[in-house]
Order: sequence, then C-alpha cells, then structure tokens
Amino acid sequence: MAEDVRGQIAQRASHFSAFSIACDESTDVSDSAQLLVFLRGVNEDFEVCQELAGLETLKGTTKGVDIFMAVERVMDKNDLKWETLSGITTDGAPAMVGNLAHFPSLREVGLMEEDTPKYLDILNNLEVEFDHRFEDFRGNTTAFELFAQPFSVNVDAVSEELQMELLELQSDSDLHSRFRELSLQDFYRSIPAHRYGKIRKHAQLKRVQQYGVEVTLDPDTAPPQLILSDDGKQVHDGGVVKELPDNPKRFTRHLNVLTRQSFSSGRFYFEVQVKDKTEWWLGVTRESVSRKYAITSHSPENGFWTVHFKEDKLVFNDSPSVRLPVRAELQKVGVFVDYDAGLVSFYDVEARAHIYSAAGCTFSEPLYPILSPDLHDGGRNSTPLIISPVNQTD
Repeated sequence: MAEDVRGQIAQRASHFSAFSIACDESTDVSDSAQLLVFLRGVNEDFEVCQELAGLETLKGTTKGVDIFMAVERVMDKNDLKWETLSGITTDGAPAMVGNLAHFPSLREVGLMEEDTPKYLDILNNLEVEFDHRFEDFRGNTTAFELFAQPFSVNVDAVSEELQMELLELQSDSDLHSRFRELSLQDFYRSIPAHRYGKIRKHAQLKRVQQYGVEVTLDPDTAPPQLILSDDGKQVHDGGVVKELPDNPKRFTRHLNVLTRQSFSSGRFYFEVQVKDKTEWWLGVTRESVSRKYAITSHSPENGFWTVHFKEDKLVFNDSPSVRLPVRAELQKVGVFVDYDAGLVSFYDVEARAHIYSAAGCTFSEPLYPILSPDLHDGGRNSTPLIISPVNQTD
C-alpha cells in the first residue's frame, strides 16, 4: 500500500509547476526521532495538492546534513525535482535547522564544550544555505488561491487592478455553476475570451515569473566595444574599442554578451529593462554559436531565439522574420524558456502581455541568455540594457 500511495504522490508531483516542503520533528512510540516532510504543490491548472510526502527516522545526534539527506531521500522516493522546489514554508524552515546544536547532545557523543563553536559555525552556514536555496513562496499563496478558488478568495487580498474583475466574476451565478461542474482547466477555457482579460494576463505572467533565475553578464564573452557594470547587470556600447585579451568565448563580430549562467533542463525566466533605448535585441542562444565570425541572422536555424527592436518595430528573428505588436512604452521584456518542452516565450512585463512564443524548438546543448544593446548611435542609444530582478507582479 505504501508503494501505491507513493506512486500516487509521484504521479501528482510530475505535474507540479512548483512546490514547497515543510519539515517537522517528532517521535514515535519508542521515542525515536523522526522527520516529517510535508508537501504542497500546484500544477499548471492551479490545482493545489497537500500531502505527507514522507517520514524519515533520525538516528543518534542529528546534524544539519542529516536533515538535508533525509529531505533528499523523501524527494527521490517521490520523484520530486529540485528545479521545481520553490521553498520551505515559514513554519517548516526553522525545523530544517532548529534544535540541532544542543550542548547536551554534543556531550552525549563525547564532544568537548569548547568544540561547539566549530559545529555552531557549520550549522549557521547550513542555515544560511537553506535560507538561500529554499525561499518561502508564501507570497504566491494569494495568486494560487485566486486561480484555484476564484469564488472564495478574499477580494481585498488581491491587487486593486484585479478587484473589479474578481467582483464581477464572483457575482456571476452561471460561471459559479460551471466552476462547480468543470475541471479548473475546462472552467477557464469556458470563459469568453473578451471577459476577465486582466485576470487572464495576470495568471499567465504569474505562472512564468515563478521560474525567475538570477543571471549576470559574463565579461569574457563581451566584445571590446561593450561596457559592463561591475555587478554584471548592465551593458551598453561605449563607442570605443578597448584592448582586451583574446578569449575563445568572446564575440568579436557582433555586440553580443552572454550570461555566466547556462541552462540544460527545466524552466527558467529572466527580465531585461529596455526603457529609453532605440535599438536592442535579446533572448537565448546555444552554447556552440559562432563567436568569431559574422552571423547572417540571429535566428533559430543559427542557434538563436531572439526578439529585435529597431525604429519602433519589434520582430522575432527568424527566416523570414516575424513582425510583432509592440507598445510605444515598452519598458521591460520577460523571457521564459521551457527547455524540455522546446518553448521560448517573450512578455511585455509592464502590460502583463504575451508578445510571442517559439514552440517546437529542439534543444540539445546548454542555453545562455544573450543581450545586445546595439550601437550607441551618437548617444541616441546609449542607455544600457539592465537585467532586472524578477519581482512577481501583485
């Protein structure tokens, strides 16, 4: 029966867009320590699943690494993927590292009290690591509830921009009946396309923003004309060719720069501020693209999935290029990649609008975010491109 239950949990988990775990310590009837690992996940239809994912016996004096290994075993048993782990819930996070540095426990295993600072340092470092890796995604709770339970969520809990649409939706008895009768996915499909546009846009952007990653520009890939900020977040054309050491990673024929980080699986998302620029292009590229020779087109056939803005026109670079709608006040572009599904999507972040998606892509090597601020054009295009932190929209 345990295997059957575990199989059911694994089956549900395979559809999670994101999940969090909470840990708690307990004892069994023999007073042996146990670690309870609870799971809360949400799939792409915003259906929430909550389960007791596993129970691990803790033997002897437990160190932080033992707790971590216990969690890892539970994740492996349930086929849970690290890349979709969004965080440790607030109540569970202290349990992850709490109550591990008791002096009595150290004495029981024969350690001298003067040795404890060393172990406290280790535990403190582990706590910092856990906090860094497992950020609490409680901030997503309202968004999940909005789309999973739109007729019961508190209107005051959502942003003012969505409140009027939500009030209208909650007062629609016909939609409420459909919500009770249909699956969540079929319910949203049944809503007329011209209604509740803000909620739809919010849902779509919110979904991809949860895969936000931290990326910084790699100076070893930047051509001599480009100037990068010290923090690796900004780039612009300085108009002067600097003397730089030869590097096989460096682009020499185009004003491109890659990030230090690459991605070979899963989903990732990043945002770039393009405000006040007259020309730029950005997206993702294969690791193996040419760095030293002229590229006729930054298109998928050459290993690039990019959008290009010039003279108030926005295109997806392809053969032929695809003309895209663009707002005059376009300020920030979001790029979402589902590596395994072969999908690259672009978003107008401020408008919460989908711009374009390239589907059916084939990826077989690492992908890098790529930015080009283009020529400074006598100062008219000197504003830098800026990699922005992904602040999930309210």
